[in-house]
This record gives sequence, C-alpha cells and structure tokens, in this order.
Amino acid sequence: MQWTRAGLVGAVLVILGLVYGGRSSTGSTKPVVAVVVSGAMRTLPECRKTVVKHIVEANPSMEFHFYVYLTVDTEAEVLDARQLVSQAYPNVKSVLVLNGKQTSKAVRKALPGLDRLPAGSGTARGKASNIAKMLLGISLAERLRSLPSPPVFRHQLPEAGAVGAPPEHSLVLRLRPDLCFCRPLHLSALLGTAAVHVPWSVPGMAFDQIAVGPPALMARYAGAFAVTLPRDVRAGRELYPERALGSHLAAAMVPLRQLRGFHASLARGGGHGGRVSFEDPFGKLRLDLPNASFPAHACATARGSRQGAKRGGAKVPVIRLRQRAL
Repeated sequence: MQWTRAGLVGAVLVILGLVYGGRSSTGSTKPVVAVVVSGAMRTLPECRKTVVKHIVEANPSMEFHFYVYLTVDTEAEVLDARQLVSQAYPNVKSVLVLNGKQTSKAVRKALPGLDRLPAGSGTARGKASNIAKMLLGISLAERLRSLPSPPVFRHQLPEAGAVGAPPEHSLVLRLRPDLCFCRPLHLSALLGTAAVHVPWSVPGMAFDQIAVGPPALMARYAGAFAVTLPRDVRAGRELYPERALGSHLAAAMVPLRQLRGFHASLARGGGHGGRVSFEDPFGKLRLDLPNASFPAHACATARGSRQGAKRGGAKVPVIRLRQRAL
C-alpha cells in the first residue's frame, strides 16, 4: 500500500490524537485530583504519611497535585514549614504559609464586626475568629489551586482577582492537615458525579474537615468566607463551623452527598516535640448534637486501642446548641 504525502500526514495526526487525546492539560493520562490542604500546621508531620498511604497510594489510577495553605504561630516558623511541606507530599504545586498575626489581621480587615458577635454555643463558644480563619483557609487553598504554578512557594495572600491558566482537575479533595487516615479512601467512584461529598450533613449543616467534588462545585464550596460569612457577621449571627458552611452551601445551591469510606482521626498536640493524641473527628458534634447520628469512629492506635477514646472513663458534659433559623 502506497501513501500520498497528505495521507501520511493525516495518519500521523490520527495516531498522535489517539496517543495524546486522553491527556489532561497537566499532560497526564490519569484523572488528576487536586488536594487542597488548609489549616494549622501543628500535626501535619504526624498525619502526612497517612495521606500518602491511604489516599495517594490507595488510588494508583489517579494523579495527585497538592496545594497547601498553612498557618504557623510565628514568622520564624514560616521557612521551616515551607520546607516540610515540600517534602511531605508528592507533587506539591503551590504552598502558602502565613503566621498567626497575618491571618488575624486579614480576618479582621475583611470582617470588621467579627469581635462583636455573640459568644456562640457548645464547643464553638468564643471561637468566631477561629471559624472565620478556617473558612478563610479553605478559600485561600482553593485560590492556590486556581493560580498557575510555579511559583511553588508564595509569600503573601494571592490577589482575589489574580488570573492565569490553572491546570484542569478531575476532582478536588479538601483536607485539614491534622487528619490522620487509618483506612484507604477510594475516589474513583466519585469521578463524574455532580455533587460535593462530605461524611455528614443535615439541612443547614455540613461537616467541614474533608470534602470531595468536581472543580466547579468545589470552587463554590470554598466561597463561604467571601460570600456568606460577611452577611452572617453583618446580621450579628453567632457562628458555629458546620452551620456556617452548611448555610453557605445551601445558599450556593451546592448538592451534597455522603462521602463513604472516610476513616480518620484528628491529631492533637504535637509541635516542638509535644505528645500527640488522636480524637474522633465527630467528637465535638457528638457533644453539641447528642440526638444526631454520626458515622462511627473506627480508627485504632498502633497499640490496638481505639483512637479518641474517653480518657479515664470520665463523662463529658453535653452542651446543647441553640437552634437558629438559617
């Protein structure tokens, strides 16, 4: 069979299309998952290996890109935190580390009435500033994902209007850095679904430590600090983290589904050689909402004892939340 020049060129183009047509803008033939990590750095060293083992290695058919926003106590810790993150996760694309004073200043500038809010209820009492910082962190980690990289290390808050050519992702996974996973979290079943998956939600409330969904919905998920929280502060509403996020998702019309297979503990303590303990990630919700049902906490320590068990058998007081209309 003889080929004309035009026919040969056409055949080559077809072959190239077959080879490269399945690749994303990242150059990978695999679905690419953006892992956006946000929160205080304290126990990231204790939890990072569990993320690699139970998320990255548990999903070999996927490629993972990490976008990390962390807070540390002092400016002196910023450089060490950057170096730690660059070694903690595979394929780190962007990192922003800020000290506590910077985040407090940013929150108060954006929400001038925050300090005048009611004290709040239950385990969230007196923690309006921490809740605002948590929602700010989710927003900033998402903004890192939406910016082109390099640079890997960013030294200041990215501008809200910054634009670029971010890579395309098949899924976005939001994590806290202090979640230590004890079982694999399989993500392939979530590809192509039109919902954000969280381990627990009820009307007007949503678990805020982990979420997985398509990029467009996760961008809306991450908008609570800029979109909904200012209205809550102006209205003088007391803040509770799962309610602040849940009311935002309801207003943003983000559909929620249950994330199945989530098994992790919250690592507490750590930092500067301190002792680390492991707690039920639903523990505070169980205290504040004793009549609600939550997933079982099934993680165990290396010694075989249940993580997050009550110490000394002491009873923990139940604090009932005042229910407010959303």
